[in-house]
Amino acid sequence: MTTKEEAVWRAFYQAAVTFRDLKCWEWMYDTDIFGVENPKTGEIGYCCVMGNAGEVFALGVYTGDEGFKSYLRLLYMPEEIEDEDRVAIGLEQNMLKVEFVDRQELSKPDLDQVKELGLKFRGRNQWVMPREYLPGYFPWFLTTEQAEWMTHALQQAMDVAIRFEDAPSLIRREDGKLLVRVQVQQKGKKVWVDEYREEPFEEESPDIFPVHQADPELAKALKKKLKKKKSDLLFMHQYFPSPVGNQGKRPFFSKISLWATPEGVIIGHNLSFDNEPWEKFEQDFYQQLETVKFIPKRIGVPTVMAYYHIMPIAKILGIELLLMPEYPIFEEFRESFFMHFF
Repeated sequence: MTTKEEAVWRAFYQAAVTFRDLKCWEWMYDTDIFGVENPKTGEIGYCCVMGNAGEVFALGVYTGDEGFKSYLRLLYMPEEIEDEDRVAIGLEQNMLKVEFVDRQELSKPDLDQVKELGLKFRGRNQWVMPREYLPGYFPWFLTTEQAEWMTHALQQAMDVAIRFEDAPSLIRREDGKLLVRVQVQQKGKKVWVDEYREEPFEEESPDIFPVHQADPELAKALKKKLKKKKSDLLFMHQYFPSPVGNQGKRPFFSKISLWATPEGVIIGHNLSFDNEPWEKFEQDFYQQLETVKFIPKRIGVPTVMAYYHIMPIAKILGIELLLMPEYPIFEEFRESFFMHFF
């Protein structure tokens, strides 16, 4: 660690400990979101204070528009959603997070860094655990640049929290605009000021999972080859429960896509690694239909994640989608594949 890097990390830990000791989650909720602009990139980090429920104590900074979307998906997640979908939504987060945990929750690199900086923590929920969350990836350690940015976010979150306690209307004006803390030059000095900006999205809540755009040319070519039959197919698409990855590299969560008949005969399956693009999945899907030599009238899926993933294809091909979470064959598929690969 260079002298400059050490200074950045010391400032980060100091800001994190001060934020922890402020305990602003005692008067703020995870719905009290506000923005902080990254001075270097201009990107907005949407800050969420976690801890009012007494379970997770943290500051989450959802990065940019995509991060804000992932925040809304968590916020509006239906209570009756299946466990597989709940896990998937959690794995689709896009944020930087500073969480306050017990010592045993830290990894060796965390403890080594704390020791190198000569820091000491003691007690429950007192240890600082900084992490980056990216869709489909295992939570990972912050870079020095990210730590510098999170120092700003922590400091500005405290400024907002202290004022919010006496003025709850601070973070959202009557016109619906959100508070964003922005660094500007005033009389030759860098200072932070309040601005109010529109939320990234007009809709109250986005689709619960990302919706992709189907390629009309691929669909057109398939319709020339295949006819629609009054037959059904099954489709399963979900994350594997355990991350994979080479030693030293960031682990990720692979996904399985599986096509089958209603009787449970597997037509084909595909494993996607390291967030392969949706366009590749789209091509694989059409290849599976070419294998059965027809376009089905209906496709049954076990999860909302699978429903949204193939919704663009089903729409363009005129296929009806059926959500069938309790269909027993899907559970048999899960047990079979998870036992085989893990």
